[in-house]
Order: sequence, then C-alpha cells, then structure tokens
Amino acid sequence: AADATEPAAPDRDISVETMPLLELLPTQEQVPAGLVQVDEAERSKEEVTAALGGTEEASQLLDDWGWSGNAFRDFIASDETAVPPGGTTFLNVSVHRFADPESAANALIVFSDKVIVDQGLQEVEPPAVGESARLLQGAPDGVPLSILYAQQGPIMYRIGGSTNSPEGDPTADVLTVAGEIMTGQAAGG
Repeated sequence: AADATEPAAPDRDISVETMPLLELLPTQEQVPAGLVQVDEAERSKEEVTAALGGTEEASQLLDDWGWSGNAFRDFIASDETAVPPGGTTFLNVSVHRFADPESAANALIVFSDKVIVDQGLQEVEPPAVGESARLLQGAPDGVPLSILYAQQGPIMYRIGGSTNSPEGDPTADVLTVAGEIMTGQAAGG
C-alpha cells in the first residue's frame, strides 16, 4: 500500500525469484529529467502485509491472491534546480506479482483503498492504462501526491510521485512513466 519513501541501502540483494520483476520497472532513461535512481529492492511478504495493516486478514489475502513477489525503484531529484518549477521531486515505482489477472485486479482495489484511507487521497478519473486502473491524488501534509495503481495480467503496478512545490502536480509524470513501462498501453486519459 503506502510504499516507503525513505531511501535505503541502494545495493540490497534481490532474490532470484524477484529478479524478473526488475525488468518491469523504469530505467533511468524512462523517468523525468532531473530524477536519479536512489534505491532498488524487493519487499518480503511480511513487509507487504505490514503495509496493508499488519493483520492476519492482510496476510491471508496475499496468500489467497497467490502473491509471489515485489520489486521497487525510488528516484529523487538530485538537484531541485534540475526539475522544472512544480515538477516531480520523488518517484516510486513498485510491481507486485500475483497468481492471475483476477487476483491482481482484486489486490489493486485493496491496496489503493488502504492508501485512500491512510493518506486521505481522492480517486479521480483513471487513464486508459492496463486492464484496470485507479488514479489517486491529494496533498497529505501539504505535499502534492499522485499515485496510479494499474493492473496488467498478473502484475499490479504502483507508480507514485510527489513534488515539494505546493502548487505542483506530479500526475503528468506519473502517467508518462506508466506509458513507458506498461507494454502496449497508452498513458493518455
């Protein structure tokens, strides 16, 4: 759900089972200019369960959906002067693998509902991307935030962007990255 926003050790080991998920994440060339990769890692089932509330029900849902891995990359503005005014200063892209498309679609609803409740975001009209999608926006703590959840086959994508500028809006960058990494999908509305 609410993915970590603190960069961790950038050279963490990633399991052999999770390595194929890295191919679904954006490369440095696929993110907005001025952002640099600061972290790449995977989350364990325990970490994902904790993000969903840490309940037995959350753990059971992951089992029911056949959750089998997560990988993510974080990008930040290395120099905020390199980012256009109001531009995206933080981008997190995460992918989760499930047993089948139906499970990924169900997970998309639960994960995004958790973010709506925890961060007070509002759902807006989603773009035509993936087989199902939800676009969430808001400004928790005065920080403009856009999060796109999209499902394509057994994969659920979470692309979140924020900006340090109160009048900024990271939505366009979030949708552009979605279009770059979701094969054969358009990022337009």
